[in-house]
Amino acid sequence: MPNQDDTRSQESPGTNEAVATALTPLRAHPAAELFPLMSEDRLEQLAQSIRDHGQRSPIVLCDGGLVLDGRNRWLACQRAGVAPKTIEWDHVGSPWRFVWDQNGQRRDLPADQRVALCLQIKRADESWQLEQERQREQANQARSEAKKIAVAMQPRDAAGKLAAKPSAVSGDTALGEAPRRADVAQRERDSLAAEAGASPATAGRVLAIANSRPDLFEQVASGAMTVTEATRVAKREHVSARCGDLPKEQTYRVIYADPPWQYHDTRAGLAGYAGSAAADHYPTMSVAELCALEVSKLADDDAVLFCWATSPLLPDALAVIRAWGFAFKTFFVWAKGRPNFGHYHDASAELLIVATRGSCLPDADRREHQVQSVERTGRHSEKPEHFREMIDRLYPHGRRIELFRRGDVPERWDTWGNEAVAAAEATETLAGDASGSISDARADAAVTVQAPETPQQCRA
Repeated sequence: MPNQDDTRSQESPGTNEAVATALTPLRAHPAAELFPLMSEDRLEQLAQSIRDHGQRSPIVLCDGGLVLDGRNRWLACQRAGVAPKTIEWDHVGSPWRFVWDQNGQRRDLPADQRVALCLQIKRADESWQLEQERQREQANQARSEAKKIAVAMQPRDAAGKLAAKPSAVSGDTALGEAPRRADVAQRERDSLAAEAGASPATAGRVLAIANSRPDLFEQVASGAMTVTEATRVAKREHVSARCGDLPKEQTYRVIYADPPWQYHDTRAGLAGYAGSAAADHYPTMSVAELCALEVSKLADDDAVLFCWATSPLLPDALAVIRAWGFAFKTFFVWAKGRPNFGHYHDASAELLIVATRGSCLPDADRREHQVQSVERTGRHSEKPEHFREMIDRLYPHGRRIELFRRGDVPERWDTWGNEAVAAAEATETLAGDASGSISDARADAAVTVQAPETPQQCRA
């Protein structure tokens, strides 16, 4: 399949015809290097097309032989053993804008990569324009200095006055005042979306990554990573920087966990259900990362684990439970009472797995219903307090900790997680510092530990 590099007309806007150059190694302008090259297969197809039919479109050169447009044609000519036909760019406009006009709407570019490339072009073009203005300012300054010298050398009369007025020489040209930055984010987003032919939402996400994580933005622009993947990496690393280690100085009889499961779904939400993916709301963790948590060191010899899981990830949940040193016993079902789109059916239920280490039957004689109907009302994946209260009824005795806690710290519970917020003044906030210093921001607390109580022995 011929690439659009090979099917453009002989006339290329903003250029003048030039004499063909000899076959030399490729040297590309930085603007041209932003766009990815063809795959090996497509490059070989283009080379074969040039062997059979000749090079249809000339390669555009600038700045002493740098390829501004046509890198694929240049490489294909080398493979075909043909001296490339070239023309010289006539320097109308900026080279960055020229490259975008020639390549910006390539059909093989995903929308997020196209937006990222458009943003790189826009910012590079702005820098180029400023450099051109700086050079003009230098030229104006030189002319101004020349004017002063010319005036000083003018012949003067006996009174010291100039004998004749010097001819007019242009003076300095001031830079225009920079545009005001009010509402710049929305304007930049909408302008970028329109120029790249993408949605404002995609443009906004690319801009957010570009402004906060330039390293990840470069990967989006190169096609090595989607903006969704970059956003998830940024969130996960942000949490890793804020979250400390698991508590090490005490163990617990009751452990309650709501792991941030990773669903291996590359989409940023199902079609028509924007923001439905877990990773769009909080950083997720792989099974390997969850298994690596040393939860087994948190548990008493006789302990119980309550762990949330969804049906598709039940095998993963069982593997994590085993890695944490617990054995599966049974589960509760949360019937949410509201429809939730799933791949096979209305996924309106989640599982609260019960697992034990040693022997740890409930303290209470009353048995709870296995299916608990509680309408979902909280944030994405947030579990009703009803279930933690149920755990308190079943196991009223012993130290207890909630892992991956979201929100305020309940009375009598310790917590661990980047979204745990201490509610009681008596709660000591540990930020992973060996000295036990208090964190500056409670919202950044990794661990919250409440005053200990005398643990009760587990029932056999």
